[in-house]
Amino acid sequence: MNILLIDDDEQFCKEATAYLRSQGFQVTSITDGHQALATVEEADPDIVVLDIALQKEDLNGLTLCTDIRQKPKYAKGALGIVMISGHHSKYLNWTRSLQRGADRYLVKPFELDVLTDEIKALYSTISGPKILQIANNIIIHFDDRRVTANQDDIGLTPLEYNLLEYLAKPPNKIRTRFELLETVWRDQPYAEGAVAQCVAGLRAKLSPNEPDRFVKSVGGVGYQLHLDFRRKI
Repeated sequence: MNILLIDDDEQFCKEATAYLRSQGFQVTSITDGHQALATVEEADPDIVVLDIALQKEDLNGLTLCTDIRQKPKYAKGALGIVMISGHHSKYLNWTRSLQRGADRYLVKPFELDVLTDEIKALYSTISGPKILQIANNIIIHFDDRRVTANQDDIGLTPLEYNLLEYLAKPPNKIRTRFELLETVWRDQPYAEGAVAQCVAGLRAKLSPNEPDRFVKSVGGVGYQLHLDFRRKI
């Protein structure tokens, strides 16, 4: 796996680079954010680890994240971005990072094995399968963000698709309502019962005659995606 580390803290770069290499990663590290875009093109990384505060008046990690994501080659899902920050305004920076296209967010100080775990988890999602079959005739197509039943698009809304995709990675994992609001809705306004309402719409499109066939409620805690190959819808 190829990692690009962008942080103007030279000591952190040195330590993180050495540790990540000891874990078997190929690592390119730079401390000058102005070189970042050119280095991304040259290094062609799988994961970018990017400091949110590069201490440049005309440049910061958020701007770089946006610039990287604007290149079709590095769209979300093709390249992973882990944003790191030493700033105390954790929630604000986390929200801004997600808005700009980051996949993960870590607040310094953290142990380098935590960074390694985040990188591995993120890589498993971007290098994973491009489709997921959840029934004999229902397929999630991750690349073009759609779901088909009998090869016909079932017409999910963007929010319904985002919810389903999050539940699908991986299937059967329980996701709490709070987790879904924080990850799927992000900074979008939502009303009381927003998750339940979106789940209801998703269920109606996936399996109108058996609403809870795929998206299961779990003990008042949250939801999980269940794969079912018993029959066609």
